[in-house]
Amino acid sequence: MSTQKPLTIFGSFGFGNIGDEAIPYALADLLQQLKLDYELSIVSRFDSPAMDSVIGLGAVHTDTLDKLRGQPSIIAGGGIVEAKDISSILRYKHYIEKVQPSHSAIIAGSFEFGVNYGWKIKRQLRHVFSQMDAIYTRDYLSELYFKETFPEQQVSTLGDMVLGMKADAEKPADISLEKDHYIAVCLSDTWSKDPEWLPWIGDELKALSNTLNRPLLFVPMSCHSSDDDRIEHRRISEHLKANGIKHEPHTLDQQYDPRAVSAILRDAHLVIAMRLHSCVMAYAQQTPFVGISYHPKLMGFAQTVGWRPFLLPAKNAPMKQDTDKYGYAFSSLTLQQGDLVTMADKALEHGEFNLLPVLIDNLKQALQHFLNR
Repeated sequence: MSTQKPLTIFGSFGFGNIGDEAIPYALADLLQQLKLDYELSIVSRFDSPAMDSVIGLGAVHTDTLDKLRGQPSIIAGGGIVEAKDISSILRYKHYIEKVQPSHSAIIAGSFEFGVNYGWKIKRQLRHVFSQMDAIYTRDYLSELYFKETFPEQQVSTLGDMVLGMKADAEKPADISLEKDHYIAVCLSDTWSKDPEWLPWIGDELKALSNTLNRPLLFVPMSCHSSDDDRIEHRRISEHLKANGIKHEPHTLDQQYDPRAVSAILRDAHLVIAMRLHSCVMAYAQQTPFVGISYHPKLMGFAQTVGWRPFLLPAKNAPMKQDTDKYGYAFSSLTLQQGDLVTMADKALEHGEFNLLPVLIDNLKQALQHFLNR
């Protein structure tokens, strides 16, 4: 008979976004470091997740959810507190009604800032917050704006949970590029329709590859049909080939699991990333990176780990997100020719990872405290 204790992890899981799907891996690794033996159940805020290992909130999952009744539950990752009904914390309200967890906490959760929270959403959020045993954010800007919006709440920052995830010992065997001999690139299609984006990123990546004398390896963090990085990667790769890049770029068409992706980023000389958790995994593996802030959450992470000097734009982007946009329009960042190469040089020379053990210790202490209740 199993001696494992039950524990539920709740969040934006089930559609193959590597940053989201890495959260349960990280939680398992942190529990192992604490020598705590728990059996994890992964529950998505969505009704019908596409991954068989993830439980949804829809009717088809009712019997499975019944088996989780009375278990402690952790809410973690991205999409946790947002100004919309689909946010994880408001969807968790339905989970509470169905499952009645013994106790609940937000541990290393996100808070969407730079948007307006109306009175109705605030009232709904306060109701769910009142049922939390603890609330911990994943970055300092989330904490700052959480307290500004809900000043009555006790909130503190731990760091992103994915900082605690282990990478595979070796990167996938089908990637022939040698360790430290490539630049990993993780972009999204956020600005694919902006006519200024492709010329800028094309010129910057070409100059970076030529300057560092290393090929680019495009690594997708999401391959779902609604959010497929590979399409934008192929488009930029073809642009680079047509414009005389010295080293032919490589694009990965397969989506690997989070530990494999982390190993790919670990073995890179440098990581260039729009995706938040590309930055998180790079930092966790102590690989220098340059983040491109398509959304203020990258600034939140960079400030938390002391990496703000190596994030684009060099000057702070506005905290307010652009209207009708998740994050910023490309033009809002006012990026210039040469910015990426300049920032990469700084990151390679001056980047440090001294806060990593501190943040991992924060995460372990919070988990230990919650599970000892």
